[in-house]
Amino acid sequence: MSDIAQAINRKFEEQKIIIWHDSAQEFMEDFENLELPGNVQKLRVDNNEFGVKHTVFTASDEQKFLIYRSGLLPHETENWLLDIELAYGIFTADKISLTLNSLGISSPIAINLASQHPAFFGKNTLLQQLKLRLTGQEDEATFKAKMVACILGLPEDQHSMQVILSHLMTKYAQGDSSPQAALAEYGLEEFFWKGTRNIYRYPEDNPENFGALLIWAYRDEVLDSTTPEYRNIRTDYKAFRDNYSTRDYALKIAQNIAENKNYYHTHKDDALGELLPSVLFEETEQLILLKLTQGLLSALYSAQEISESIAQRSQNSVLWYQKYREAYEALVTGAQLLERIRTLELVAGNLVETFKNYIYRWSIIDRLYRKYHLAQKRSSQVRGNTLFNELTQQVNNAYTSNYLIPLGNHWSNLVDKTPNWRESFPDSNRQEAFYTEHVKRHLEKARTFVIISDGMRYEAAHELEQKLAQNDKYKTSISGMLGVLPSYTQLGMASLLPHTKLTITPTPNSASVLADGVSTQGTANRDKILTSFGGRAFQYKDVISLSRADMTELFKDLDCIYIYHNTIDSTGDKRATEDGTFAATEIAFQEIEALVKKLHTSATRILITADHGFIYQDENDNQISYLSEKAHGDTLIFEDRRFVFGKGLHKSEAFHHFTSQELGVEPGVEVLIPRSVQRLKRQGSGFRYVHGGASLQEMTVPVINVHITKNKSISKTVKVDFVEVPSKLTSNLLVIKLVQQQPLGNLQPLRVRAGIYHNDNLISDQPEATFNFAYEAASERQLSLTLELTRAADSLTEGNAEIRLESYNSGTETWHHYEKTDIEIKRGNTAIDDFFN
Repeated sequence: MSDIAQAINRKFEEQKIIIWHDSAQEFMEDFENLELPGNVQKLRVDNNEFGVKHTVFTASDEQKFLIYRSGLLPHETENWLLDIELAYGIFTADKISLTLNSLGISSPIAINLASQHPAFFGKNTLLQQLKLRLTGQEDEATFKAKMVACILGLPEDQHSMQVILSHLMTKYAQGDSSPQAALAEYGLEEFFWKGTRNIYRYPEDNPENFGALLIWAYRDEVLDSTTPEYRNIRTDYKAFRDNYSTRDYALKIAQNIAENKNYYHTHKDDALGELLPSVLFEETEQLILLKLTQGLLSALYSAQEISESIAQRSQNSVLWYQKYREAYEALVTGAQLLERIRTLELVAGNLVETFKNYIYRWSIIDRLYRKYHLAQKRSSQVRGNTLFNELTQQVNNAYTSNYLIPLGNHWSNLVDKTPNWRESFPDSNRQEAFYTEHVKRHLEKARTFVIISDGMRYEAAHELEQKLAQNDKYKTSISGMLGVLPSYTQLGMASLLPHTKLTITPTPNSASVLADGVSTQGTANRDKILTSFGGRAFQYKDVISLSRADMTELFKDLDCIYIYHNTIDSTGDKRATEDGTFAATEIAFQEIEALVKKLHTSATRILITADHGFIYQDENDNQISYLSEKAHGDTLIFEDRRFVFGKGLHKSEAFHHFTSQELGVEPGVEVLIPRSVQRLKRQGSGFRYVHGGASLQEMTVPVINVHITKNKSISKTVKVDFVEVPSKLTSNLLVIKLVQQQPLGNLQPLRVRAGIYHNDNLISDQPEATFNFAYEAASERQLSLTLELTRAADSLTEGNAEIRLESYNSGTETWHHYEKTDIEIKRGNTAIDDFFN
């Protein structure tokens, strides 16, 4: 049996009518000689279309027909057999047609396209893929789009221009030009470029080159604009950029194009306002940082203006913000620090009032200083730049000369003028009364865990308390104690233990402390003291490694448990590592948070405190911070950078002089402490990190009280609401304004995205925003989002819709409904054809 006979018989198994088109009458003899089953009647079309149709439509259901037609097919309006052709398809007897028939592809479009694209239709593997995609409802454009999808190896149900563009951009970023070559090989390149011009408005006179298309698109007038003409390419680009599987490719393409266009030098003179909306290129981020830094140094921009600019970038710079987040953090904290120092007023008041002012008003400057240096160092490590050299110098100069020294002098003068100055503070605010006031007083109600973090100064502890407060299982508060003097480790640790008297026993190499005659040096001795009071002492590393069962067994009969943690001081107190003090503080946060989480199954009350604080200046030896005068006296027993123990010590304008009685310890020792924040030079010692003196940074000792609740874990985040929403949507763009209802405080940030929905179908893009503002004024906690309608809204000119907010759950990595508001759609027809859909 011939191939033609086999093909016809296969088709008769599926249908009762076959129309055989033979334009050149090559197969008329085959038609005449073809032997067919008895229930198949041959009919030949020869200006007898109505007769043919009458014969077909009046025949019995069992009767089948092979209708032979030669010559050119008439136009659709003159083709009286069109209805039969559409219903049953057209059979042709060339090789490609026989292949199509063997695969069951009977679309008239396939027959017409076969001659235009012989390479495609001559490849059986592509035809088999095409068959899986066809529904029988395709027009010619959609049919070609599905051919393109087969060539590119796209998923079976995807053939839109968006998917095709995404695939080509991915391959372009990978340096693979084979997809474009394949389109040319199979004769579909012209179809693709026609699509870019119809759908994306790619100019007719631009070259048909994919690199040229991207260079054209990556312009402010196209992808960075809001022009309706380029809505389609903007929408498809955003989908490519925002998809985590293709975002890195978007980065790569942007970097290549920026280099090709010499973007940095072309735009280096642009004003900040021109740069802020632009989000395509990394160089924009660099220019914005440069201009904001220059504006801060020249006092052109306020801290609030810089914060607002950075907040805008954090929302709209999807590709690049995270890479430069630390640099932006350095910039905003540096701006806030300089502004707070400029407006600093060391108001008159007594010791207690000044101590409270430091806790509630001034310690934030120390935190900003820490956050600035931490961020700028991390930024420099990542990018290796010198952007912040001048700003760092200005920050250091302002911090030391206009804050640290003036505050130190102010406090020193108050100490000098106040007789029995330590007695000005109630017991609950003095470090030596810690056990009595904060531990013993509460033991009847609850077992108490005490975490003592060496060198955890007040400003850092305040941040830690805010972090802990974000867990709804914890009720937290923080207070400050006046630390003991000198503010060094051995005395600070001893003062936190139960005792009635402390004795300092200095030698040339150490300054050990006894509590009621017992050594307090080391964990073993502290454990011995605590055992007498129903407690124990442990090191952090020994507790954090315990299983829950072992921990329960170890603590079951204890009233109080002291846990000693040392990350900050062990880093800062060594010259080789002191520049890592602020990074060590961040590590300490993580370690203590992990410890609290581990303990909360065994505790209802946890205290976090420290032995002392510290002064930190992130610079090389600053000569103005060194004391030119040396300590003098009958006997100098022990000398440190911030204090000297001895006997018969000489009083001087450069030093505070304290007796044992004034220090609250047993008789036998005197101490000299350099006034303010000055220090003594010691061979081999570092400069940046010091403690032992009488500054507020060293003496203000934190006490964080963590009460463990039985609440179920419910994330406490800031609340966000609509504040400005137009009543009608009249174009493809909609600007809404959202507000964070309260300052961040102890709450967690909220990440949201907005979208416009019609009948539960998303018809816009979904811009995101993160609300984490600490500002008191509500006007400073607002953000605007611009939503752009997608092609899903093209046919929608009026009706009701909803603007929906969704919040992000980082634990499950899912989005959930958060809030919504109604809007009326009333706009003209803005549809743009996309024959790839």
